[in-house]
Amino acid sequence: MYSFPPGITIQDIKGYGTSGMAALIPDTQIIIKFPVTEQAEERERCDREKSIYQLFQSYKHPDSLLQYHGDTEYGILLEYAELGPVRLFLQGLASPLPVSDLLRWARDVALALQFIHLNGVSHGDVHCTNFFLNKDLQIKLGDFTSSFIHSIIPEDALQEDFRDFGSALFEMETRCLPFPSLSTIEREEALLAGKYPDITQTTVLGPIILRCWKGEYKRMEDIIKDIDKAGMFILLHKIPGSD
Repeated sequence: MYSFPPGITIQDIKGYGTSGMAALIPDTQIIIKFPVTEQAEERERCDREKSIYQLFQSYKHPDSLLQYHGDTEYGILLEYAELGPVRLFLQGLASPLPVSDLLRWARDVALALQFIHLNGVSHGDVHCTNFFLNKDLQIKLGDFTSSFIHSIIPEDALQEDFRDFGSALFEMETRCLPFPSLSTIEREEALLAGKYPDITQTTVLGPIILRCWKGEYKRMEDIIKDIDKAGMFILLHKIPGSD
């Protein structure tokens, strides 16, 4: 049996997952994200996300991080990204994403991931369903229910975020998941075993994607530098679709 905060009905629901639901508070531009059962694991994941957002408030954070507006006894309050998850947006496109948008989104998400890593948080669930778009096509990183706060982030947790970021870039450029017929666990096992999808269908970020999958990056800063280099190459060579 689902339990909604006061004033929230099923018509207000904008998304849901394993740890709760997100609803648009009527007559506002604010999302309330809340657990819908009393299961201990669900409550723990929601409480962890709140702690992480509260941690971020102590620092100047990039605009590409979903904005936190505080909490109530029912859940946390977040900015409303009107266009929803990037995955759904990509599925609705009739043609590939313009290169300029691809590079901008890649860099903005990388900046958000760099910020959380520098503040001791591993995301743990980096993919295009957890990137959100506002009406101005600005991308936002959110959903920290699978994240953890560390004194020092373990290398395997960092590499998981890098590897998943590479897969997200692949999806943004191709509008297709790596190994789409595989489950999430099977896809992860394939990448860890050194089995990679054909990246010849990527035109801009292919080398970066491959390096993410191969575990060649140690810091998001280096990924950002490579994204900037790709952008400069596009600018100098006037690649079609880059406008």
